[in-house]
Amino acid sequence: MRISDILSRKQTFSFEIFPPKGEMSQAQAMGVAEQLMDFDPDWISVTFSAGGTGGTESTAGIASSIEATGRTSALAHLTCLGSSAADVDDFVGRLRSAGVENVLALRGDHAPGRKVVDFAHASDLVAHLQGSGMCVGAACYPEGHVECESLERDIENLKVKQDSGVDFLVTQLFFENEDFYRFRERCTRARIKVPIVCGIMPFTSVSQIQRMAFSCGASIPSKVVRRLVRAGDDAASQRAAGIEYACEQMLDLAANGVDGIHVYSMNRPDVGRAAHDRRLPGRHAMIVDLPAHDADPAEVLRYLGRGSQSVSSDIEGRLETQMGRARELARPRASIQCFPIASRDAEKSTISLEGCALDLEGASIAEHLAGARAVALMAVTIGMAVERELRRLALLNSLDQALFDAAATTLVECAAADAEALVRSRAREQGRFANARFSPGYGDLPLACQPTLLDALDARRRLGITLSPSLLMTPTKSVTAVIGIFDELPPRMRTTCADCPCHEFCTIHRSGGSCRGD
Repeated sequence: MRISDILSRKQTFSFEIFPPKGEMSQAQAMGVAEQLMDFDPDWISVTFSAGGTGGTESTAGIASSIEATGRTSALAHLTCLGSSAADVDDFVGRLRSAGVENVLALRGDHAPGRKVVDFAHASDLVAHLQGSGMCVGAACYPEGHVECESLERDIENLKVKQDSGVDFLVTQLFFENEDFYRFRERCTRARIKVPIVCGIMPFTSVSQIQRMAFSCGASIPSKVVRRLVRAGDDAASQRAAGIEYACEQMLDLAANGVDGIHVYSMNRPDVGRAAHDRRLPGRHAMIVDLPAHDADPAEVLRYLGRGSQSVSSDIEGRLETQMGRARELARPRASIQCFPIASRDAEKSTISLEGCALDLEGASIAEHLAGARAVALMAVTIGMAVERELRRLALLNSLDQALFDAAATTLVECAAADAEALVRSRAREQGRFANARFSPGYGDLPLACQPTLLDALDARRRLGITLSPSLLMTPTKSVTAVIGIFDELPPRMRTTCADCPCHEFCTIHRSGGSCRGD
């Protein structure tokens, strides 16, 4: 699968390996890749070799073998310094014939005897690959490339890569997340719109972090130094400190809505395992691609607080543009899982589910699920591409951002309604009934249940939905909900607004509307 398509749907998780060197055989390198596949990466990238010193045969061979497993996608690195256009075309042809669709376009390191042939810069390679049928990624540098005079100039160069046709970017390693967040904002202001995946390398020794910092220019924050001091001279303690720090980085990045996390595994499956295990564990939820919709202008205006009021022709035109843009970027998906109700504690108004750590607390949800035999949990999102556009417009044009936000809200509500309809349909097929969705934050069902709910649905890995410390979801255009499943038609099955448990605090009802058209 093309990585750009994966990134349009979710926050990704991936690994990098390097091809055989020294005494490692190609079979052993492929063994490393197969072990990393057990951790469900969205793709595995294969470098030319450590230091970028060549190795097209092994790179293409391993990438082709990864793709052939059908378990994940492969991303083959391609360096161009010293290569001719014919060399590049031959390499890409071998990849395409093996079903590999993704390539990371890099300049490569300067080395004695390596001179410019047809490509002086990575952007030249990106431009050359247009029309090749490949999904093309490129590198970026949160603290600036070591050879570039300033970060501002480096971002200008990055814009050239985007304008040359790059589909996504992967960062050089960094140890301070705030450096990346500042870099992301600079990129947005420079109108760099492509997804940016964060490259994270767990340091495993003092010598390694010194070597990597020197070669790529990454600064070492004091909090890393303090951890290394506490680890002392013990190699195992240094390695444990490095992996723990990288996992903390990844959790923070995920919670702050980055496009993806790419782990430089150094061919060590134990590093991959540590990175995977610190992510939320998953379950076998049903993942559904939902139908796309056009935003209803009347609904968009209602979300803007305009209701039936008329708007100027200028606003109408801009609204149409932003609705079209939201429709273009939206990738509606849902994760749905049904769990039997294990027990009820009437005194504490708590419902426990079988095979799930989630406890549903509060009088409102207890009333909503009175008589239910099971619950369907659902999470819905319209994807990270919409989130990126919201961030971009927030920095560039507040009116367009408000119009786009309202259009996107309309689309995610359509997606949630489709997911709810799917639950109802599946319940009918089994001779059962489903009531309306009830979301955390409604009534007294606390938002504190969000982490466990998303965990139960594997929503972080499968949909790319993450939570901030304040329990806000990213992508922000996402919905979670609980639906009751009943053996018999419940006496309080919601048929009108008056029957809805959200009736008293519903902002839609207060504005004179209805979420169900009644």
